[in-house]
Amino acid sequence: VSVPTPSAIDIRLAATFAEMSVDELIALNPALNRPMISGPHTQMLVLPADRVDAFRRNLESYDQPLTSWQPYTMKGGDSLGRLAAKHAIALSKLKLANGITSRTKVGPGFQLLLPLKGSGVGAQPLPAVFRPPVRSAPRRGALVHIVKKGETLYGISRRYRVSTDSLLRWNHVGVLTTGQRLIIYRAPAKARKPVNPVKISADQPRQNVVATLLPAGQQ
Repeated sequence: VSVPTPSAIDIRLAATFAEMSVDELIALNPALNRPMISGPHTQMLVLPADRVDAFRRNLESYDQPLTSWQPYTMKGGDSLGRLAAKHAIALSKLKLANGITSRTKVGPGFQLLLPLKGSGVGAQPLPAVFRPPVRSAPRRGALVHIVKKGETLYGISRRYRVSTDSLLRWNHVGVLTTGQRLIIYRAPAKARKPVNPVKISADQPRQNVVATLLPAGQQ
């Protein structure tokens, strides 16, 4: 269900209002690739139908600032390092929060989100969608899912019975695109308990074979 939101609101706060995790919110709204929802007009947010009332109720009763970030347009002489230090946030975290990579051209006119003074958001961990992927040794039981048109992280997580946080951690994705390959790790099936071996008396005729169960370890 699409519901209107204020023109500027932290995604953490929006998720809290909807009584769901940030990663679940992002999975339903893959265009959310920054820590703050912002725009010149009212924004639309996709929520599960059973969370809409909670979101509206919590938003209406909230009387504190809705944002911990502020938009900023870089000027001549600005540097990311100085801006990060001035706003009490690690440079690496500032880059992740703004989607800045080694290929991003940063300079005058570039639009940034910076922490508001005193918000403390610079010391908080970023949601999984903004964090770099965790490199781990290949595991058995991995499969590849090819994203189809209209699919979301939430729907894919439900299909494979894994969490959206795990999908984000394994693949470091934000906006899904048709044809994209997602790595999904399935939990290995539990081994079946061995059955006690059967001892068959060779002295008995076949039509009168006696089978005796032996306790484990007495074969």
